[in-house]
Amino acid sequence: IFAHSTRGADVFVVPDLHGDERFANHPLVTNSPGMRFYAGAPLQTADGHTLGTVCVLDRVPRELDAEQTGALRSLARQVMVLFEFRRTARLTNVLLADADRLNAALGRADAAKDEILSMIAHELNSPLAIIRGTADALTSGLIQQDQDRLEAYREISASSRRLRRVVENMLALTRGSTTDEESEMEPQRLQHSFDAAIAEHTHLHPGSEVRLRLAPDLPVVYGEPTCLDQMVTNLLS
Repeated sequence: IFAHSTRGADVFVVPDLHGDERFANHPLVTNSPGMRFYAGAPLQTADGHTLGTVCVLDRVPRELDAEQTGALRSLARQVMVLFEFRRTARLTNVLLADADRLNAALGRADAAKDEILSMIAHELNSPLAIIRGTADALTSGLIQQDQDRLEAYREISASSRRLRRVVENMLALTRGSTTDEESEMEPQRLQHSFDAAIAEHTHLHPGSEVRLRLAPDLPVVYGEPTCLDQMVTNLLS
């Protein structure tokens, strides 16, 4: 019965199932409950797919007048409206959940951006402070001896190279890649990194004393020297 009722686009009516050879031997007709009347309106989507029917059955033969047929047809449309409403509500909930996840991700991205900006400011500040301080000392005449001036120039040069590496690393990070100087990865003694960090701190803060108790056998590690020195500097600061 269902197969026949879903073939068309309008109400399917069988006034007497027992008298219709298509359904006379159907178990619902020959056995309990002994159905005799059937009317079904298809539940169709907007693109023409039939999902089922809204049907009416009775144990006695009967006919539907135009008003009853129209009411059954209208009931089928209302069912489809409710189906569509539930589908839309379910889709809306999914979209709202996606929006919540997107907002949370944007919040994390904003927090990460602030953290990165803070890190960039910290990474750039140290070498810039050395360059500025040493240049001021040179121009003010505080450094007179040739050897001291040579050492000052070396400090400016080293800080400039370090600053360049920091900028290159940040640019590589924005491209989602590593720097093209991975060949510069090399063995380095941690003792040298700590010595350089302490010397930088002493230069930036002449009145401050840094006391560290380091193990005598600090290991040799493999890495990019500038990044390793910066990590040790950040650790001490």
